[in-house]
Amino acid sequence: MEEVLNNPGKDWFLTTLNTIVNNNVITIGVTIVTHGFIVSGHLTGGREYFDAVANEFATTLNSSFKIENSFQGLADTIYGSDNPDVKDGPLASEYIHIKNARFYNSASEGILPNNPVWWRGRISEISGFSIGVINDTKE
Repeated sequence: MEEVLNNPGKDWFLTTLNTIVNNNVITIGVTIVTHGFIVSGHLTGGREYFDAVANEFATTLNSSFKIENSFQGLADTIYGSDNPDVKDGPLASEYIHIKNARFYNSASEGILPNNPVWWRGRISEISGFSIGVINDTKE
């Protein structure tokens, strides 16, 4: 934990939330700011991200046991396997993964594509965040 607290390039609280979602099957609604864009969705574990991306590739390419296995191997390397004796790899806390991500400009207007997608970003590139998801519904 001391390493996280002493790294001014990474928000210790966001890193802690990321560790929680990586080690549990939960999501947390977040809205982040990175390079002038706002990304809002559900913070999700890296393993869930890679499983979903593998599934999308397999569905799109109409196959791919090999692709799914490749992503599974990648997820095992980064996030450890289901074996409790295997620890997370060195990149597990460097990136966050957002499920159902929507993108906004600084005027809070949705920008393309504004259909929910998976998003992956480097924690050190995030300038701020809040807990909760931007509500898109117009009242």
